[in-house]
Amino acid sequence: MFFQQRQSLAANMYYEFTLSSGFPMDIYISAGWQSDPNDFQYDIALKQQNYVKLNSRQFPSLDTFVAAVKINGIDHYNTVFHANTLTATFRIRTTPSLEEQELTHDSRHQQSLSMEGEDL
Repeated sequence: MFFQQRQSLAANMYYEFTLSSGFPMDIYISAGWQSDPNDFQYDIALKQQNYVKLNSRQFPSLDTFVAAVKINGIDHYNTVFHANTLTATFRIRTTPSLEEQELTHDSRHQQSLSMEGEDL
């Protein structure tokens, strides 16, 4: 199964990409939305995982990417097919601007100062 992020995000935005599976999965990720990751050619390989959460702040070079997910749900020796659920979640988040962070920090600082003053 393939997943791809085709568009770059604005500077104050980042994505979170989560995969979870009942069976262990191998995930191959390559930068660029036209890439073709596989067992032999990839930028990141995560093998035998049941849960993976990535975000673009951890891997800034993966602003666009393709992820290939392989799950072995077949017991070839006994010719048995196993049912499995793969859950994929992709969210785009925004980070507060530097001014908003400073205002939040200042308001917390003011609040703590006023609480200290009340104790006197």
